[in-house]
Amino acid sequence: MSTINEFRLSSSLELRLKIWGIATLLSIPRNVNIICQSGVRFTKSFKPSDRQAALLYVCRESRSKTLEIYKPLL
Repeated sequence: MSTINEFRLSSSLELRLKIWGIATLLSIPRNVNIICQSGVRFTKSFKPSDRQAALLYVCRESRSKTLEIYKPLL
């Protein structure tokens, strides 16, 4: 019985990861500019100039899959 439960857990995780992977492939590629707001002696904050991908905020799984696609440009 425990192997059936383990199979269900592993298969549902694999399915969710595939769904997040497909969702990241369907998202539009873009460059996100970062705006630096300087304070008097230090940097106050960094903010994106555009909206970020919604998949970054859904859950940990979708965020990790999305961060595989979105990388910093150096």
